[in-house]
Amino acid sequence: MIKKTNNFLRAVPLHIETGGINIAVLNAEQAKDMDVKHLDRVMVKHNSKSIICSVDITHISVKKGEVGLFVEPWEKLSL
Repeated sequence: MIKKTNNFLRAVPLHIETGGINIAVLNAEQAKDMDVKHLDRVMVKHNSKSIICSVDITHISVKKGEVGLFVEPWEKLSL
């Protein structure tokens, strides 16, 4: 199932490399509000660039209203 929503979240760098996989990390409460589960795929956009990321969920590393990005998506989006 494809869900389309427009959620504007502040990107924060996590300074962790994955070896090439695009990973976005959401706060558990934010993920629940967005109906996003662990390993779901989400599109992350910045200006004219967009990428697809797998989702990880945390209770502590990222605040509600933020999306944590590993090194690879951070660089691909030129943040």
